[in-house]
Amino acid sequence: MKVKNNPFQLLKNIDKKVLTGKQKYPPFYNAIKLHPPAPKPLMAPTKTFNEPVHIERQIQLSQSTKKFHSKKLKFKLPEIIYKEDKIRRVFYEQHPFELTRPRLVLELNLPQDFQWTSIYGNEKTRIELCGEKALHEFYEAREKEEEKERVAQQLGEEIAKPFTDYFNEMERKNLKEGREYRESREL
Repeated sequence: MKVKNNPFQLLKNIDKKVLTGKQKYPPFYNAIKLHPPAPKPLMAPTKTFNEPVHIERQIQLSQSTKKFHSKKLKFKLPEIIYKEDKIRRVFYEQHPFELTRPRLVLELNLPQDFQWTSIYGNEKTRIELCGEKALHEFYEAREKEEEKERVAQQLGEEIAKPFTDYFNEMERKNLKEGREYRESREL
């Protein structure tokens, strides 16, 4: 196979173009003339195989189009771990069905201008106490939410009741009028 831009032929190619008048000597010409490219070293055979099966296998492997990609990530992000993760993990181990109804528990009783510089508060608080407090807050929030749903459902039933009564009355009236009309036509 012939190399398209052979570095060993570079000086000869430049000389030819300068002689034809197509090009002037480039600024790097003297540097390349002083330090020409080093010749490629000859490759000595590393192994000789006596078994033809082994040679065929090597040829098949070299001609295969499969590309093997590493399954490992080239760059792996560091894992971010919070203190609350342990509490959350313990909670969901003890209450696995809560995973089907995830809820967000907010700290609603804090003032608006709360300083979050000491977000963790007392560092010496035991993890068990934190878990108990989180569980208490969770069920308190759940109770409030269920109460709101219950009130909304009762209110909806009370509002819908007059409408259903009205439409039931209209239906009874229309049925009665239809019966009277049929009876009058039969006579």
